[in-house]
Amino acid sequence: MENRIISINSPLPKPGNFQTEFKKLLETLHQCVETESRKSFQEIIEQNSHLRIYSLGLYYSAGSWSYLCPTYASEEGLAHSAGVSARHSPADEEDLKVTLRWSPCDSPHHAEEKLESMMPETEAALDHIRDFFDSIDPLYAPKSWPKGSISEDYYQLIREAHEEIRSTVILALQASLKDQPLRDFFDSRHCALTLNAGEISASDFLKNIKPLNNPETFSRVAIEIVEASEAQAVEDALWNLKMREEAENPPTTDLKVGDFSKVIEGFSPAFITHGDSVFLDIERDRPLSEGNLSEEMENRIELMQLLKTSPHFEELDKLYGHFIGNQFETEDLLPCIARELTINLGKALAAQFADRTFRVLMVVDRHSLYYITLCCKRNDSHEFNALEHKVFGGVYEVYEFSGNRISLVSPSETTH
Repeated sequence: MENRIISINSPLPKPGNFQTEFKKLLETLHQCVETESRKSFQEIIEQNSHLRIYSLGLYYSAGSWSYLCPTYASEEGLAHSAGVSARHSPADEEDLKVTLRWSPCDSPHHAEEKLESMMPETEAALDHIRDFFDSIDPLYAPKSWPKGSISEDYYQLIREAHEEIRSTVILALQASLKDQPLRDFFDSRHCALTLNAGEISASDFLKNIKPLNNPETFSRVAIEIVEASEAQAVEDALWNLKMREEAENPPTTDLKVGDFSKVIEGFSPAFITHGDSVFLDIERDRPLSEGNLSEEMENRIELMQLLKTSPHFEELDKLYGHFIGNQFETEDLLPCIARELTINLGKALAAQFADRTFRVLMVVDRHSLYYITLCCKRNDSHEFNALEHKVFGGVYEVYEFSGNRISLVSPSETTH
């Protein structure tokens, strides 16, 4: 491994053991990334031989390097994402493919849970680096630093260290390609080896991948990223035009609340308790905690998800399943559907917990989209978080359910 450690002659002050310890940590990281990325890439390739993979690499958190995991994109996945986006976007599907091609978070493969656990030793190596920097924080370990050091020296050192981590990961990825079958895959498929993060610019992404790819592949990606930027600008212009048109001529529909009666009447949720808190009885990937904030977060029901079983969902989704458009008024179709579902939710709560009082919030807002959530009423003057941060208007209603009593606590407000 090429040593690219922060220069000991740097004017930045450093703890006395910094150079030795950091070098060891980077060497461990290099070894873990080289071994685990090679293994992960091979597994992804073997399990997805039916896909035309055009990008395969690692994804990281640029501001902290708190994680590093595999990600990939395929022509099939790109077509799927473009098709989903085309349902709402004024741009056509082919142009959306250009826009989305190098956006890792828009690849349906990027969200695969198994990717997060494919490089455990790398994750541990990054944890050790983070622990090391915590241990030399001058706020808590001032004696380990030269006299006169200040916190800004520490944070500048972290920024430089992050650059060294980036360089180390690139070197490790280069080393992983010593595996000839893996190298052959990238070359024969014209697949780009990538190192990307959601928080970095296109130029930083290109800086990352230039040493990882042959000149032909790198040039192609650079051109496609320029094309993506141009396509995005065209889509933005089309959205602006669409907004002006909808402001003058709002979209209309012949659909009525009754068309969704089967979904509304069939909405009968079950609940569980955790301490004195009440939650929807659904699968979760994290433990529950008590209190209003947890209830509000964990009990969020996405309105469009509920309505997916309706035969009229496609028309409704095309009209309202996106952020752009006029805000809703109280008696518009979608708020009326949400209101019926809210009342059903409250009745189900009252039936199971007759001696308790609940508050249920419905939100139908273009900017936060559409959902219902609930919490128990307590003597703590709790306000729903959504109400405290509401900026753009929309229809927000809070209902209180206590036994057979239903009351509207907070009337809806609409900003035009």
